[in-house]
Amino acid sequence: MMNKPTKSFWVVAICLAVVLVLAIILTVVGMTIAGNRGVMTLHSNTVDKQLYAYWQARFRYEYLIYYAEDGATDTEQFWNQVKDEKTGTTYGEDCQTITDNLIERIVTSAYLFDLSGNTLSDSYREKIKLVTEERVNVGVFKGKKDYNQKASFFGFDWNTYVEAMIYEVKADLLASMFVPTEEMQHTFYEEEYVRVKMVFVSAEQLQSADTVTLIRSALENGADAAQFDRWVTDPTYNSDTGSTLYTEGYYFSKTSAFAEEYFTYRPTVKNAIFGLATSGTWCEVTLTKEGDKGTLFIYRYDKPETPAYKTNTNSDFFTDLTRDAADEYFTSWINSYREDVVWYAERKEIIPAAGYGGEVGLYMFFS
Repeated sequence: MMNKPTKSFWVVAICLAVVLVLAIILTVVGMTIAGNRGVMTLHSNTVDKQLYAYWQARFRYEYLIYYAEDGATDTEQFWNQVKDEKTGTTYGEDCQTITDNLIERIVTSAYLFDLSGNTLSDSYREKIKLVTEERVNVGVFKGKKDYNQKASFFGFDWNTYVEAMIYEVKADLLASMFVPTEEMQHTFYEEEYVRVKMVFVSAEQLQSADTVTLIRSALENGADAAQFDRWVTDPTYNSDTGSTLYTEGYYFSKTSAFAEEYFTYRPTVKNAIFGLATSGTWCEVTLTKEGDKGTLFIYRYDKPETPAYKTNTNSDFFTDLTRDAADEYFTSWINSYREDVVWYAERKEIIPAAGYGGEVGLYMFFS
């Protein structure tokens, strides 16, 4: 006959059962918490795998479009190709860095939108949903179900699309609220803009070689801004048509639309201008493009005591100053909060570039 279990046996058995149940609960809770952490967190904001997939698919696509002229394709061969010989960075690594930075900026901006006491009204949220619903009922899509079927290949769905839009709307609204002070604009002007004048000796000029030698020799022997001004205003020396329009010189910042357009086909000129560290320094650039062949001399000048952006002269250069200053200081502000971003690298997955080279174009997924 078997002996009845003693009281102490039951106590031990119950304790073991409780411990087992607690262990299961803690494991489930732990897995749930880990799952909720997703790929990235910023305090209470979580970028789960679906949201990360949406943004990665989108930004990878945009990256490929940007580098289309480099033969960009959504293949391992392209992503593993070295983009920067100096650092050994591949296109894939560069794209990943840009993608993560963009996600951090969007999420941090949305977080600060909420932290600043702003809210999206229910009607605003409903409007976002209605807009996205309209977008998935046109073109190759036939409603949310069809959209979800196609988007599932990339790891997201329509609800993720709406969530991403809410994040981005918050980020855009916060940025639009940020107005730089006069002090911020002035500091940006002082730190980011350079003022230069140019003398272009066209290869088509008579005795162009002698003119180049004369100017170069004079500058090497200490010719000052006053002397350079005389060359600038003398058409027998200078063939730069912009010098007659911008009599006070050119004002460039690296981010202005004017600079972007001006330097599109002149990257060596851009590098030369921003390589002039102080006023009174100069450089020489050889231009070889057909119709623009010759030697360009560039001289950096002091900026006037009265900020040029406050006057009507040279206004072409400063149409973007307020916007660029706002972006500079807005970025600095949100970057101070990005330190609290936590990434879970093991949860990252490489997502195909949505729509690239396939039947479904990017705008169908994201626009």
